[in-house]
Amino acid sequence: MVVTVRLINPSITAAVICLLLNCATIAAADGIGGYAEYNYSLLDSKLSNTNGITKTKSSSLNQRYSLTLDKSITPTLRLSAMGNFDKGSADNDIDGVTTTSDASRINTNADLSYTNGIFNGGAGFSKRQETSKSNGVPTPTLFSDSYNARFGWKPEDFPSLDVLYSIFNNYDEYRTAQDNTASTLTVSSRYKPHETMDINYSANYSTLNSRLAGLESQSLGQSLRVSYNDMFFRDRISISTSYNIATQDSTTQNNGTAPVSFLTLLTINQISFATSTLSDLPTDFPLLNALQVVNATDLANEYIQSTTTIRKNVGIKSNSDINVIRMPVTFKNNKDEIINNYIQDIDITNINATFLSSESPDGGHKIKVYKNPNSDGTVWGLIKSATVSFKRLEHPTYDPKTKVIGFEIVLGETIPFGTTIKVEIETIKNIPNNTSSIQSINLAFPEVFQQETTPLKPGQSRSSSQISGLYNLNMKAKLLNTAALFYDFGFNLDHTKSDVQAFTYRYTVVNGLNFNHRLSQTLNTSTRVAREDAVDPTAGTRSSSSASISLSSQTLPTLSQSATYGFRVENGTGVSRTSHSMNLSNSAELYRGISLSLSGGGSAVTDSNGTNQKSLTVTSGLNLTPHKTVSINLSASNSETWASATGKPETSSSTKTGDLTATYNPLPAIYLFGSFGINAQTSRKTQTAQSIGGSWAPFRGGALLLNTSYRENIDNSGNKDSAIVQSLRWNIRSGWYLDVSYLISKNSATSQETDTQVFNTALRLSL
Repeated sequence: MVVTVRLINPSITAAVICLLLNCATIAAADGIGGYAEYNYSLLDSKLSNTNGITKTKSSSLNQRYSLTLDKSITPTLRLSAMGNFDKGSADNDIDGVTTTSDASRINTNADLSYTNGIFNGGAGFSKRQETSKSNGVPTPTLFSDSYNARFGWKPEDFPSLDVLYSIFNNYDEYRTAQDNTASTLTVSSRYKPHETMDINYSANYSTLNSRLAGLESQSLGQSLRVSYNDMFFRDRISISTSYNIATQDSTTQNNGTAPVSFLTLLTINQISFATSTLSDLPTDFPLLNALQVVNATDLANEYIQSTTTIRKNVGIKSNSDINVIRMPVTFKNNKDEIINNYIQDIDITNINATFLSSESPDGGHKIKVYKNPNSDGTVWGLIKSATVSFKRLEHPTYDPKTKVIGFEIVLGETIPFGTTIKVEIETIKNIPNNTSSIQSINLAFPEVFQQETTPLKPGQSRSSSQISGLYNLNMKAKLLNTAALFYDFGFNLDHTKSDVQAFTYRYTVVNGLNFNHRLSQTLNTSTRVAREDAVDPTAGTRSSSSASISLSSQTLPTLSQSATYGFRVENGTGVSRTSHSMNLSNSAELYRGISLSLSGGGSAVTDSNGTNQKSLTVTSGLNLTPHKTVSINLSASNSETWASATGKPETSSSTKTGDLTATYNPLPAIYLFGSFGINAQTSRKTQTAQSIGGSWAPFRGGALLLNTSYRENIDNSGNKDSAIVQSLRWNIRSGWYLDVSYLISKNSATSQETDTQVFNTALRLSL
């Protein structure tokens, strides 16, 4: 393979560097800034399996140039402008088959703002142009233009006012792939008639004209929130209450020549996420019980691309029938910056080929969908009619400023309410096109939809409306002075009504009693008793009673202990559940530089169906600092679980872990580290992980930093991966640096082995 480097005209590059070098001093005074950045990567990989040997070589060069202006014209008038030019090129060779790709982006924007303390306003525009080509064949150039105007008024003791109007145009050069215009008008106001009361109002009117589809839509959303907070009787009673009411009205008109079906976004009752190392269906993988339920932020931090042999499983259970699933994604560059708006058609093509093609480098379709009518996760059936695609996603609820991109799964059948769906994403190890977009995919929050069976015909229009409200009241009262005895009360109510849904509501009431007291100079106690009642006419009524007590002591400044006991009874949906928990913890500093911790806890849960679950966990840790330059940390844990049910034998499992880390910092310029971890689970092979490395700054001030590290992991399937990384950073001057790194990795599995070498270098020159 011949590696080619497609740089911008060298004379232009040299001029940019000279400009940055000669204007650095002037820039600080005139509000001018900028940088030039170059990233070069070279990859060499060899995959060996039963089908033979596949060799992959690739190189990529990314260039970025930026110039910014931030100038105060007058004390109240400010001008800011920016221009960016990005260019990326890549060459790939897979067993002699060569492909090339190029992509570039030009982004300019300017903004003029005015403020005098009472009034503020401004106007701005931005324009983005994206081009790409593969093997010399260009794709249509994409354009994105936006304009905005804003006004603000913040008078003292009167309601404030903020108005923002924006227009967004997205189109390609021939207006054949996309041609959309969206506008938004946002008005918001805040008023505090008294220090205890806060009133907020906002309204958003938006329009969308999709010329290719022939659709025009208008939407008006309004929200009013009133809150009140105060304290009475010498601060013995505090009250906090608020009510938020929101309305949403929308109209859609089909001005095209073909019927259009819409997707109705549904609410997900439960979204679970976990990993599994099983090679086929996880028959011992109870989705609703064993998966870790996470929020959107945690889910977005999980990478699809990985060097380990795992699968990503997204479990979904909707509160209605569904037939479409979407999994939006975000992209991050090597600086951990979100670049979701910057995705080329060539990237979409590459991602489709990598994950969804039957000829993908790792052998076949990487995304499969299963359904399970049971809740125990033991019966999974492949949804053979499901089709998966990766593309730009559109829906009226999406922010017009942001392009939503991701996987869309059309199930091909309607999955009824109560059915659990599992989307299995197999990790990609061999990426044929070394593009940053594929290597930095992050799952965002999944969505489920209903496809309408009655499409909107040409000339027809459709309207919808919805009103919802949320009220909450929290009160806390101090009952005793000698001992801290508090009573707390909480009430939450939410309701909704739409043109297709009757009025529904649900509310929760919580009563609690808290007691905190210092029994002696070394002993403290804390107790809570609470009752919670929830009323939901649709899901049913539930209630729970709970109690907890904890004791903590510090008999010596270097010795502390605590004990906590909890009890809870839950009733709802025809099942009652009782749980007990107990936790003990101790920590001691035996000597200066030597500290020890020991904790243990257990729980027992039973329900009226005859299910019993027990668990016991013991954790210990030892921290040693024999010298100010040496630190050693040792930790170990042992977890045991038991489960039984009526008519079934008792099952048990255990997990034992151990971790050892050590650091050595003999000089400010030298840092060494090492670690070793072990994980042993029932019926699985022992996992081990180890790493060693260090850094060295040979020059005063850290102008040059050298790093080296080695890591090795063996998972519970016996698969082994190891990597050696060598890197250096040279801080040439303030704002100028050079990064160079070299990676050698090896992944060994039962049926295949991968050897990879990656060279990366980055140069940044900033004003």
